[in-house]
Amino acid sequence: MEYIYTIILGVVQGITEFAPVSSSGHLVLLHEWFKLDLSSELVFDVALHAGTLFAIIVFFTKDIIHYIKHSPKLLWLFVLSSIPAAIVGFFLEDIIDEKLRSVWVVVIMLVLVAIIFLVVERKARQRIVLDKIGWKQALTIGFAQMLSLIPGTSRSGITISTGMALGLSRVDATRFSFLMAIPIFLGVTGKKGIDLIQQPVSKHEMFLILIGFVISFVVGMVVIRYLLVFFKRYSLRPFAWYRIVLAVVVTIVFIL
Repeated sequence: MEYIYTIILGVVQGITEFAPVSSSGHLVLLHEWFKLDLSSELVFDVALHAGTLFAIIVFFTKDIIHYIKHSPKLLWLFVLSSIPAAIVGFFLEDIIDEKLRSVWVVVIMLVLVAIIFLVVERKARQRIVLDKIGWKQALTIGFAQMLSLIPGTSRSGITISTGMALGLSRVDATRFSFLMAIPIFLGVTGKKGIDLIQQPVSKHEMFLILIGFVISFVVGMVVIRYLLVFFKRYSLRPFAWYRIVLAVVVTIVFIL
């Protein structure tokens, strides 16, 4: 069953890291239900995030090369937008990991961010294209990304909706959201990777971590491609209602 649970967690991470429904929230909930024999759930989750980081880098390799050659300003904006969350994560990591990995925190954030989606979809208007985004807009999206440190928020969801509120199209906001994830994912994965090296991990546990990494990478590649197509035609509303329904179901399950 451990292998089945690991595959499920890898698939869920690959989907929810990019779909605006909160990967950390889903992982917190699944760890409550699936009791894997792990020395550290956080280390395992970081391996899953590393898989989706690798998916972003591989999928957007051509874009990154294009920006290096023709629009280096955008690369700097991706880095700039990652700084606020990186600072908060660095200084408040212990509080976040120990105090906020709660089912009820997840439920609250699922609903609050769903409401943001519905409001943004109703009010937002496209005014700027990705190549014309400035440092103020990038930094604003970066400040919004700080909320994603709270499980249940959704990093992609809060940054996509903020980008749309600032005037980006849904597709451009999604592309910016995915690319701005690279710097902070590199930092988090690197730091937690050091923790992984320092911890005594059995061969069996390492094998589970490797399976989760590969599954989250493969699924992440598929989901990125699908969402960029999906958001050309559809809105954030289905994800908002999914979040609300999930919050209700989780509340009922844990109360009963």
